[in-house]
This record gives sequence, C-alpha cells and structure tokens, in this order.
Amino acid sequence: MLRGFAVLSAATVLIRLIGFVAVTLFARKAGPETFGTYAFAVALAGFVVGAPTNFGIGTLGTRKIARDPQAAGKVVGEALAVQAIIAAFTVALLVALVPLLSSNAELVAVTPFVALYYVAYSMTVDWALQGLQRLRAVAVARLAGQVLFGIGVPLVLVSGSAGAVRYAAVFAAGAILTAVVAFAMVRRAVGPIKVSWSLPPLWELAKRAAPLGFSLVMLQIYWSMDQVLLGLLTNKAEVGQYAAAAKLPVVLSGFIQIWVSAVYPHASKLFTHDPDALRRQLGSFTSLSIVVALPLAAGSAILATPIMTGLFGPAYSQAGPTFAILMAASAIVVVAINYTSLAMAVDQERTFAWSVTIASIINVLLNLLLIPIDGPVGAAISTVVAESVVFLICARRVVARIGRPPLAARRIVGAVVATAVMSAALLAMPSSTSVWLRIAAGGAIYLAFAAAGGAVRRDDLALLRHGI
Repeated sequence: MLRGFAVLSAATVLIRLIGFVAVTLFARKAGPETFGTYAFAVALAGFVVGAPTNFGIGTLGTRKIARDPQAAGKVVGEALAVQAIIAAFTVALLVALVPLLSSNAELVAVTPFVALYYVAYSMTVDWALQGLQRLRAVAVARLAGQVLFGIGVPLVLVSGSAGAVRYAAVFAAGAILTAVVAFAMVRRAVGPIKVSWSLPPLWELAKRAAPLGFSLVMLQIYWSMDQVLLGLLTNKAEVGQYAAAAKLPVVLSGFIQIWVSAVYPHASKLFTHDPDALRRQLGSFTSLSIVVALPLAAGSAILATPIMTGLFGPAYSQAGPTFAILMAASAIVVVAINYTSLAMAVDQERTFAWSVTIASIINVLLNLLLIPIDGPVGAAISTVVAESVVFLICARRVVARIGRPPLAARRIVGAVVATAVMSAALLAMPSSTSVWLRIAAGGAIYLAFAAAGGAVRRDDLALLRHGI
C-alpha cells in the first residue's frame, strides 16, 4: 500500500505540473479575454455538469468495494448507469443555459468540449481501483490522459478562438483516455461489468450518495462560483486575470491533497487508539504548517505582479494583487487542512459539510457585493473570508473533540523572524532583478534564518514520515 501511495503521489505531482505548464502556454497564447472565456466555461460546466454527475457516487463506491471486492463489477455497473442518467440531464441543461447567459460565439464553441471533459472525468472508474487498493493502476490511468494532454497542447495551440477550441478538445481527449484506461483496468481486475438500468437499485444508490453529493455540490460552489459570477457581473478579460492568478494556488492545493491522503487514515487510527498522541501530532503539524504558510504569504505579496507577468506575460500584470490575496488564502489552507482533514477523521463529517455550506453561502454573498466594486480582487477577498470560516469552524470542533494541541512557540517565533528578514531582503532587491532569482534568494534567506531560529530542524523530515 505504501509503495502504491508513493507512486500515486509522484504521479499527482507530475500531473499537476503538466497541467500548469499547459495552461500557462494557453494563457500566454490566448490573452486574458479568450483565456477568461475558457475559464468561465470551465467554472460553469463544473457547476452544472461536473458536481451533479459525480455526486459522491465514486466515493461511496470506493468504500463498498473496499469492504466487498467481489461486488466490484456490480457496484461499477450501477454507478456508471446513475452517472450516465445524471450526465444526460445536466449536459442538456448546460447546452440550453449557455445561450441565455451569453451570446459569445467563443463560449458557445468551447462549452461542449468542457462539458465532455466533465462527463468523462466524473465517469472515470479509477475510484474502483482505489477500492481494490491498486493505487499504481490509478496512477497509470491518470498519467495516461494527462500525458496525452501535455503532448497535444503545444502541437495544436494557436491564438484566438480556434486556439481555445483546440485546447478544450485536447483537454477533453485526455480525460476520455483516462476514463478508457481506468475502465479497461477495472474490467481486467474484476471481470465483465454489467451496466444495469433497473431504476429501484439506481435510485437507492443515488439516495445513499446524496449526503456526499451535497457536500461536493457545496464544494463546487465554493471553488467555482467566483469565476462564474465574475463572468456574469464583469467581463471575460477580468475572468482571465482571476483565472491566471488562481493557477498557482490550484497547483498548491494538489500538493496539499497528497498530505491529506497520508494524514487522514493515520489520524483516523490514532483517534480510536491514542487520542493524546493525535493531539500532540496535531500541534506539531500545525506548527510546521505555520512555518510554511508565513513565507508563502509574505513572499507572494511582495513578488505578486512579477510572478504573474513572468509566468503568463505582460498582459496579466493586473492579476498581481489578486494573486497575492489568493496566496494568502492558500496560506490559510496550509494550516487549516490539519483541522479540516481531522474533522472527518474524528467522525465530524457533518461539521465539515456545514462549514463548507456556510462558507459557500458567505462566498457567494460577498462575491455579489465585492465583485461590482473591485472585480477579481473582490472575488479573491471573498475566498480568503470563506477559507477562514471553514478553518475556524473545523478547528473549534476538532479542539472540542481531542483537546487543544500544543504548539511549538519557538518554531513559530523563529518563522516570524525569518519571514521578516526574508521580506526585508526581497524589498531591498532591485526590481530589475529576475523574479526567479529573487524567489531563490528569498527562499535561501528564509531557510537560513529559520534554521538559526529553530523554526526548521533536521528531524522535521523524520517527524513528517513517522510521527512523534
């Protein structure tokens, strides 16, 4: 299992990097207006098609297969049937909705490919491979589609609307390949898969998945509604600036999810066997997270605009302030993830669901208020508030369950001092200096002072690998 997890983690890192390079190439070639149209289509299709088609069915199926591998063929067949029915309705709704929201021919041309991506992504049965504990097979399936995507983008990409359509088509093709490879691997592992269209068992499956599906819909609102509302309340160029600013935080979230994959089962076991050890480890992990979050937020605030123009080109200079705020939100998540993952590990799924629901409502309301005033910056501020709400609700409940975790004061003070020194050094460097050189220098300065101040220690790697 550990070898499979290591392979899946490495594959996830590679998948994120391929995706980031591809979207950077596309954004530079397309410009903010076309890139914004594409980002709006992705957000809208994710909300209308992606979340309902998934609806927690894969998560529920993973659990069922893990408990009864012999039933895998039946579980997969029922899941695909339910998802196909939902996909048919949601895609029809999206096709009818787009012309009502916009007469933009570029949006109309791109949306079907984005919808196809979400259908393929949602109906990919790699979750069955996870239930069977075949994590290396999951990695192979996911990498297959992403490699096709990464190879295809540079070959087909052109400027203008044609480039957006081609990019969306390759995007969908990669998802389809992943779905095909995953299905073939599952069939090889469990034998023939019979898709049943009998309504009573399908309805029962949908009902059992409803609580998970509700949480996923709330998460989709939480993650995508800002770009949807930006597209409706401003213009596609503003969406493009925001989408560019959000790309690095999205990549960071992928790495955070790897951490969750490792911590969640470990914390679940400790909660029942040694809650005191779990409380101590939560304190250690929180302290380490603060050591990472402080320089991340400070460095991003200082170098925001040079980073955006360095990655996406001069046309995205306006994305700098938005990027700085979204990276502050990511810094909050780096710390909060210790508590949100533990909320589920200590049997507080409802707390997590409620926190996401409340944060989604606040996020939408703040977006409606702030986007007309300050566009992408207003949307980014809404995200910071929403992330803070989730953090506070989950942290309060986790502390109530296992007690207050002991934080490492020396680490945190050392991190504060090191962040201050790093920030002063970055501000003192000439603006003509390459942003990548400034990042490297800032990172080296932070690590040096963090080590001197006790914020970073040699045994940190061993702590992360083995626990206290």
